[in-house]
Amino acid sequence: MNDLNLIGQNFKQIRQKIDLTARKVGRLADDIEIVVVTKTVDIEAMKIVIKAGAKHLGENKVQDAVKKQARLDEEVNWHFIGHLQTNKVKHVIGKFQLIHSVDSIRLAQKIEQEAEKRGIIQKILLEVNVSGETSKYGFVPADLMPACEQISSLKHVRLEGLMTMAPFTDDRAVIRSCFQSLASLRTTINGQSIAGIQMPTLSMGMTNDYLIAVEQGATLVRIGSAIFHG
Repeated sequence: MNDLNLIGQNFKQIRQKIDLTARKVGRLADDIEIVVVTKTVDIEAMKIVIKAGAKHLGENKVQDAVKKQARLDEEVNWHFIGHLQTNKVKHVIGKFQLIHSVDSIRLAQKIEQEAEKRGIIQKILLEVNVSGETSKYGFVPADLMPACEQISSLKHVRLEGLMTMAPFTDDRAVIRSCFQSLASLRTTINGQSIAGIQMPTLSMGMTNDYLIAVEQGATLVRIGSAIFHG
């Protein structure tokens, strides 16, 4: 891990880069939040980044996240960003403000069941495999509209938007196309006026490509290594 003293500085520099990029493309900087990916990070480092201004923390393993939540007193929003198995849903509901990685109707229905038991409404994003890579989870774009229509009937699930991961490549055109496609899908779905579905959120962009994501409309970027190892 980087020198602890540099963590807050790294976070602030990334925030400045996001704000500058947003202004260049005519966006409001306040419309973009950093989800700090803390999956390999200890409590001390997490406290430093929170002190620097971080309000959103992202974890991808349920057990690790729950342990950290018990030890961290600071007021933050927790995001579940990893692949979520249906048998782990009961451990996630109510502990995360937003689940980024809903990749099937079956998983959404399981979240509905567990949220109903707790009497809460769980916010989710649908993960979309825009790139078509077989190694990635997510809905294929053609199945997205029917999925939204089905999920709209769930009373304890609130669909907030879409999430994707671009291919790991240096080809900026490929990355940009991936993010453009996700933004276009959101626009199309919002234009259908599906009852109960209005999606303000686009979760896309990581350490290697977050500024491209900002240019293409991301509202959440998921950044870890550039903050803690940059």
